[in-house]
Amino acid sequence: MFIVFCPLKEARLSTPLDATHKVVMPYTVNGLAHQTVHYCSAVPSGDSSGYSFVARDGLGNVDGSLGIDKFYAGIQQLYKASETTVGTALIFERSGSIWLPVGDYITSATPGSSVPSISCSELVMTLRDIDFHKIRVMLQEPNGDVPSRTTAPDGFGANFDTFMEAYVLPAALVDGTPWLWVQGRSGLYIRGFVSAVIALNRKTRRNRGLA
Repeated sequence: MFIVFCPLKEARLSTPLDATHKVVMPYTVNGLAHQTVHYCSAVPSGDSSGYSFVARDGLGNVDGSLGIDKFYAGIQQLYKASETTVGTALIFERSGSIWLPVGDYITSATPGSSVPSISCSELVMTLRDIDFHKIRVMLQEPNGDVPSRTTAPDGFGANFDTFMEAYVLPAALVDGTPWLWVQGRSGLYIRGFVSAVIALNRKTRRNRGLA
């Protein structure tokens, strides 16, 4: 019997990693650490984070601190204040296959909801870049209904709408919103919204001892 290993299937399914930078934005919900990662292009600057994010279509660079603040402001009403803390966001630059930390920033935007988080839940928002590669934006344990699915960025109610609509037009009119600077693994900017799903996350269930 011959066993053939073919790594090409996974390679075909994965978007090539061409992005030069990424931003890791951590937060803790009821004692469990999570993070959201955004890929981007960045340049050194005098901003307090040490970097600015390169905006699409020549619209002008976004200060790293502003871009990070906009992310955390977008999730303020998705997490209960007494359950959630935010950490120091880190900016990384890619050198070959290695990510090197080059900047950091602590946001002043803190969770402000009175609605408890849904333990072990996960929001997965699927976008497309300009070459139609998938971009996934994930949040762990927000306060949305489980299970839920929408194909519109305004399909989950006002609090989630504020977060998701910042990744699509007309968010371009607001300084620092993710639509301006977030890229996919491909290093290409967002083209549009595909769908969003809120469901239980198996890994989080294991981490909480509920699997």
